Amino acid sequence: MAENVLTAPLKRQGNEADPSSAGGGVFRLKGGAGLSAAVVWKIPFPFRVEGHGHSFVLTTPGGHRPAELRLKGDAPAVLRYRRGTRPWFRNRTRSVELCSTGNVELTVSSGQGLVVDRGVTRSGSGWKTRHGDREVTYYLEEPLSERGRNRLTVVFSAISGPYDFTYNYRSSLAAVDAYRLYVLDDFGAQGSYYYADHRDTGIFSAVQSLLRDVSAELGIRASDTSFAGSSKGGTAALAHGLVFGAGRIIAGAPQCFPGSYLRGASSDILGFIAGDESDESVAWLDRLIPESIDQRQGNPQVTVLVGQNDSHLHVHVQPFMELARQAGIDAQTLIVTDVDHQNIGSAFGPYLAAALQGERTSDRTVLPYQLGRRDGPDEEVQLKLWLPPGEVAAVRIISQGKELLSSDYSASTFFKVPAPANRAVQAQVSRMDAESGTIVGSFETVPLAAAVTRKPADLCGQ
Repeated sequence: MAENVLTAPLKRQGNEADPSSAGGGVFRLKGGAGLSAAVVWKIPFPFRVEGHGHSFVLTTPGGHRPAELRLKGDAPAVLRYRRGTRPWFRNRTRSVELCSTGNVELTVSSGQGLVVDRGVTRSGSGWKTRHGDREVTYYLEEPLSERGRNRLTVVFSAISGPYDFTYNYRSSLAAVDAYRLYVLDDFGAQGSYYYADHRDTGIFSAVQSLLRDVSAELGIRASDTSFAGSSKGGTAALAHGLVFGAGRIIAGAPQCFPGSYLRGASSDILGFIAGDESDESVAWLDRLIPESIDQRQGNPQVTVLVGQNDSHLHVHVQPFMELARQAGIDAQTLIVTDVDHQNIGSAFGPYLAAALQGERTSDRTVLPYQLGRRDGPDEEVQLKLWLPPGEVAAVRIISQGKELLSSDYSASTFFKVPAPANRAVQAQVSRMDAESGTIVGSFETVPLAAAVTRKPADLCGQ
């Protein structure tokens, strides 16, 4: 095992190096005999480490980020973060260990790097790391009341920019009374679908272990968990939720065949997960969802939200629904208008909040909606709906038993009405199939409280 000290503040001694700008470099390490073959960097005091799956950033107590290291390999590679044992170093990372079965290229940058600062290591941020064969970073939010302590919602993130490891839908779920667990996919440069590194599925296993540990510590049954995410996050919600035995899975425009999708969308992510971009690698990754269906636990209730104009509807969602039907899974598709893949979050966030708030955890008549106030000379309440194609809706907006607005059935999706600021407001929505005149269902929105602590934006730019 080679061991090296990081100095000034990040410099690696030995191994073949390519010339680069001052303060950095590219270093190539030849493949080891196995994941036990390692290189260790000692971290000098007072630097700390923001660790990710295949990169780490040196940080200072003052929040500066003087250097970072990023690795890229042709085989599975693992960064492990070790803590010191001396009392004043307790709970601080003191070394970083690299293990790989293949050749690894290390890029060392001093000064401003590529890893986006999302506050993971800031004091009091709440982010934690589960240490093991693969390090998994997560954030667990408390429920709003004692009543919410028997439910857990797990959220997976979509693809972001390179080295921008972040979470999704935290603000959307702020009013959901349950534990909310956000798991980072910070492997590779843009994530791993929470699945694999060059076909090593240890990432999937590590995430499953985290989920089982957290649910056990909280005393929450698998059937009382909800898994959610959109696009890549939706694929991960399906794969992990099915294998975990989640009670409910809510996915926004997921990829049923991620290998085929990534061949066109991101060959780099495909290569990281499956090893290369070959037809065989695409087919290997495309088996993720079918195999998760085969390995499923329990009988989750699955809802997939997708836009009418999203190509995912025909290429990924409908094939998933057929697989689910054949497997006897309770699954439904909710198709909405005016949404494509790029803006799936605009409807999925509101739908997720609406579906999980209050007692609505099994109600499938709810639609994505936003109910909010717009401040101005006259106090105003706005309601934005996302309707399925071929449906119309009738809306009532009420406040303390008084009707503020009542509309006939129509294809309108935006409503506004003057409303007193000191009163709670609620909307009642009835859905009808426009062609047959059949009532599809109805739902009530969560009441909009009287108190307004901030000035929300106009709900639909009008």
